[in-house]
Amino acid sequence: MILKNLALSASLLASIAGSALFATSVTANTEVNEKCGKFECDELPGFGEQCCPFSDERLKNDIHALRDPLAKLLELRGVSYTYKNDGSKDIGLIAQDVEKVYPELIHEKDGFKQLDYQKLVAPLIESVRTLNQRIAVLEAQAKPATGHAHHAH
Repeated sequence: MILKNLALSASLLASIAGSALFATSVTANTEVNEKCGKFECDELPGFGEQCCPFSDERLKNDIHALRDPLAKLLELRGVSYTYKNDGSKDIGLIAQDVEKVYPELIHEKDGFKQLDYQKLVAPLIESVRTLNQRIAVLEAQAKPATGHAHHAH
């Protein structure tokens, strides 16, 4: 049962990582450019627009593995909601909740918090890796148990 639940969790994380849930949704008419080191990045895209921030290792220092990405993701809660301004329905995360776990993913514009959803891919990938390692351990433990059942007297 535990093995089945871990496999389901890994599968769910993998499908979420590729889903439309992580399409960034901010106002397309922003004039703010952010700095990526000494380089200027394009503004966060609007609905359905592509976003390609710099990711080249040559632009980065102090590169470290994420700490406890699975535990941090489990602190977040996916929600459905209705926007106050136009009554449209959507799903996603609450920026204030994410800010407690990953403050670097939150930006502010006109007093409102924006969430850079695409950067959640990194902890999702590392969480899938963690779950995969746990599954491998459980599978290895399950094989000897099955083998002993045949030798029981």
